[in-house]
Amino acid sequence: MIKNILVVDNIAQNVKSQKFDELFRRFPCGPYTAMRTFQQIMLFDLDFHLQRLYNSLILMQHDNPQINFSEQYADNFSLSEIKKLVLQSAQVGFIEFFKLNGNIELKDPINEQLQQLKNLNQEQKVYRNDLRVLVLLFVNHDSDSGIDTPKVVLHISQLTRTLHSQLEDEKEQAQNDPLMKDNPYIIPYGCITEIRMGGNKRTNAEAKCMEWVERRKETEKYKCEESEEMLIIDEQQDNSILEGHSSNFFVVYDDGSVRTAGEGVLQGSIRSLVLQILSEMKVQCIFIAPKLSESELWTHAFITSTSRLLMPINELRVYNKVDDNKPSITIKFSPELGQTDGGINQMKYAQNEQMLGDLNSRVLAKLQQRAVPIFDKQL
Repeated sequence: MIKNILVVDNIAQNVKSQKFDELFRRFPCGPYTAMRTFQQIMLFDLDFHLQRLYNSLILMQHDNPQINFSEQYADNFSLSEIKKLVLQSAQVGFIEFFKLNGNIELKDPINEQLQQLKNLNQEQKVYRNDLRVLVLLFVNHDSDSGIDTPKVVLHISQLTRTLHSQLEDEKEQAQNDPLMKDNPYIIPYGCITEIRMGGNKRTNAEAKCMEWVERRKETEKYKCEESEEMLIIDEQQDNSILEGHSSNFFVVYDDGSVRTAGEGVLQGSIRSLVLQILSEMKVQCIFIAPKLSESELWTHAFITSTSRLLMPINELRVYNKVDDNKPSITIKFSPELGQTDGGINQMKYAQNEQMLGDLNSRVLAKLQQRAVPIFDKQL
């Protein structure tokens, strides 16, 4: 069993729980970010995550007195200081992670550690799937000195893929597929998502904070076991679908355009990557939240997040009330969309299917370009 690591004050410890919210609850409230590795020893979009962590801290000061820090100590909370703290914790954590999970006797200095980890990774002696790195940032108010300083808590665990399929034999086939086992970047089988009217929404979409993780549990307790994600709908804006609880939401329309909310959502790192690639592919992207009433024009939908990358949606269920047992509407995404009278043209569906496959391939190819070595002395 893979051992998870928690780093506090640059001291790494093995923890059983993979639920970061349970672990982070022990610490003061603050912004957090979720990163992923590439080839286990590189962090994807590090600067993006650090900037968002810093921005969230500044935004949250107005809403939470616990996060306020005195202006005279503002230099302690600069982006460069936060980056230094995060990288120090990450290096300590990864050294311990590989010691516990790969029986690696690491050497000094850092460049030797990096080379040894690279060699072991290439020889597949270390756990192959990439890792999830969660960082919590909070303000430490020293009652004796009166000095405010930033504190970082870091959690490292394995990334897991969830396979959802209505057909048990298809699920079994996926789990036994050697290609699926050996390649952590295979696009997953489509997932089920759901919308529950009246569910909780973010109070500040631009800030990624632990407060939202706790509040969304009030809605998530009604989530069906087979659902991958719950989507947030704005009932005041013509039932526009904004985002997921932990993901961004995209829809492909029958005209080949892609739509996703431009405002009122958290700007995720994979969302940013997808938008960049769509621009390179010359695919029209419209920054308007897809409306539920337009679902007849949808050919595909997908969610993006650090852990999921790009995950297609097979089925979207809509519940009229948060605690309803049966959905009032079920939207299915499949080639059969074009096989009925008045349905979406099959050629359009096939074109969008090809575009989505190309998009996914490019996302995987771009991961390395935007990843930086954890043990790089230049950082």
